[in-house]
Amino acid sequence: MQKEIKAILNLEAPLENRPAMLAMCEAFYTMHDRKGFVKVRNTKNKSRKNIAVYVRKDLFGGGIKWHDLKETWTRTNPGATGQHEPRSYPAFKLGIMQVVAIHQPPKQVDNAKAAQQEGIDLLVSIMKPGPDANDHAKSKPRLSIGDYNKRQGESGPGPDMHAKKISGNPHGKKIDCAVKRGDGSIKDLSYPEGVRGVQFKSDHGHALKFTLTAPEKWWVPE
Repeated sequence: MQKEIKAILNLEAPLENRPAMLAMCEAFYTMHDRKGFVKVRNTKNKSRKNIAVYVRKDLFGGGIKWHDLKETWTRTNPGATGQHEPRSYPAFKLGIMQVVAIHQPPKQVDNAKAAQQEGIDLLVSIMKPGPDANDHAKSKPRLSIGDYNKRQGESGPGPDMHAKKISGNPHGKKIDCAVKRGDGSIKDLSYPEGVRGVQFKSDHGHALKFTLTAPEKWWVPE
């Protein structure tokens, strides 16, 4: 896993040639500090420890806020008992753009609909400009990225519902996808199975990769 992180972050390259960020879920490992990156990480509990994000330091705009959910579900792993802890999602700024890293609850568990709906409702509350928002707030790029545990085209609380409720767009055909609204666009989206000679060995077997384009004013931290 550490080899995968190093390869994705492209640590041997000049800073400007490295990715803007790397978001991970099921991150129950030691997450080392990486030169040139700010680590968005909180190990207060298992809910928060599930998510980790590296953001390029020259693009990091601060503003980290953790949003703790409440819904739980019965554990399904062989031999496991009791209730699974709820999810927790960090929001932060990439430049002055808003980003939320997520891991939606699984869809095959006993409380799936309520748990997934809670996550979508939270994302909508974070990412939808209020009715009195000015033009700047309405045009600001807002992005969620992670494991939605639903694909585009699936009914119920998934990326399609999320995008519709915030007047945004879903991107990616797998459960690892993104939802974006506001200025700019997402292009060159792919699901590589490795990078720089390192094969990805997670249970998904791939990463979600894309280019986010937006006017320069949004990339400069305040």
